[in-house]
Amino acid sequence: MGSVPATQTFLAGEKVTSSKLTAATKTVLDFLLNPPLAMVTGTSTATALPTDGSGQAVNFTAEKFDTDNMVNLSAAQDRITVQTPGLYEIDWSYGVTVSSGTTTVANTGPQVNTNCFLYLSGTPSGVLSCRGVAGGSVVVAHGKTKLRMAAGDTLNIQTQTRLATGTTAASVAAYNNYNTPHLSARFIAP
Repeated sequence: MGSVPATQTFLAGEKVTSSKLTAATKTVLDFLLNPPLAMVTGTSTATALPTDGSGQAVNFTAEKFDTDNMVNLSAAQDRITVQTPGLYEIDWSYGVTVSSGTTTVANTGPQVNTNCFLYLSGTPSGVLSCRGVAGGSVVVAHGKTKLRMAAGDTLNIQTQTRLATGTTAASVAAYNNYNTPHLSARFIAP
């Protein structure tokens, strides 16, 4: 697509035939009925995640849909690249599984924290999802926001997992189930 199509104007008194009206509205209606949107899911990260707070990019494995050539998993598994400038609704999630072998300090809350950050063209967007995780459980963090994006802007998510003092974890791994993790972008306005 690349841009929002413009509508055609008619002169006052001009006879508008059905073929002129169809030609004038078809592109615009096609755009409105099929706006730019894309969604990627799944991760190939099956190994244990670092628990020292270092960032871990999420590489996706499946393209659910893409109406504007925003996804190219063979070249860039970690991102969606916007082709049509405008306001987008962004939705993302990430989950972790913490093994039951995790030990925590007695009488304390969850000791494993995971953060999921959304990045816009390599810069944190200021939006994050954060949850505490107890041993032997799964948690999914979910975020939603709206961002104005230019053509060529990229979206990706990065996770960080950190153990609290006195906590040891046998394993913290990415959770893969249906649409988690996922990243989607949907055009909502020019």
